[in-house]
Amino acid sequence: MLLLLILIQTYNCLNLKCVSSDVDETYTRGDHMTICIHFINKIEQTGQRLAFDVKVDRYTALYAKNSYTTLKAKGLTNHTIAIQANKHAMISPIIDYVINSTNVYPIYSLVINMEDGNVTDLIWDNGCWDSSMECSDYVITNSNGETFSDSNNYYKECTTDMDCDAKFYISFIGTDASGNYMESAGKRISRFRQYAVSDMFSSAKNVFNGYVDDIRT
Repeated sequence: MLLLLILIQTYNCLNLKCVSSDVDETYTRGDHMTICIHFINKIEQTGQRLAFDVKVDRYTALYAKNSYTTLKAKGLTNHTIAIQANKHAMISPIIDYVINSTNVYPIYSLVINMEDGNVTDLIWDNGCWDSSMECSDYVITNSNGETFSDSNNYYKECTTDMDCDAKFYISFIGTDASGNYMESAGKRISRFRQYAVSDMFSSAKNVFNGYVDDIRT
């Protein structure tokens, strides 16, 4: 089963947890890691969580199927996204997903930075790659309160709900517990520049062939 766990939970956004943050864990290439995607309602400070099983240093596409439909049914307003790795308190900077119920950012690239098998940082690597979509610059704030600029493609109007479901590319950089260098991060920019990113998430799973090492839905 590709999706390890779906856990929907109401929580205080200041206390995000993936599976457990009590014990650190080191990883080698090919190990399993749980990646949690938190969908946060900025107004209510509540959210929902999806957990995916990925392999370390596999360039992996995560498709949060029905994420847009689910949030819309609950009253879609302003939602953000944060990603967290299993058993680590490390959380990515919180980033926009839906703004004012209209502008939707459906495609994301995240790089997991590792040092000797420990997760040291979660870095957004977004950009405006698809000329068929709108592009916007905005400010991201990380867990230390630091701000920096980012850009991403977005839809003003969703032709279908699937178009606006959140989709993520996960890659790794750094070294594993055995000192081996990660290789998957080298694929992220070259493949985004070569293809229209939105096409990579069209209906059939075989569209992913040749783009990514693994798919999780």
